[in-house]
Amino acid sequence: QEALSILPEPMEDYEPSAWLLSSMGDVYLFMEKYEQALFHYEHAMECVDSEDNPYLHLRIGQSLYELHRDDEAAESLFEAYLIEGVEIFAEED
Repeated sequence: QEALSILPEPMEDYEPSAWLLSSMGDVYLFMEKYEQALFHYEHAMECVDSEDNPYLHLRIGQSLYELHRDDEAAESLFEAYLIEGVEIFAEED
């Protein structure tokens, strides 16, 4: 949070925002707090040059899956696959 607070506004215009937000999402994902994880990943997606980030699509898909939002999860996971290919899933369950 502190790192985000030092970025100029609007923070979404600065590339480090996406990485900071996705890192926060990772923390929540691994704590099994999927709503908070999804919030941070979706916010990261709003940052500059992030709309085609396969990692964000993957994590959004995983969060949605855990929230039992299967159709939306499938869309996000498919988007990750279209961008990165099967490699994006290599280290995932």
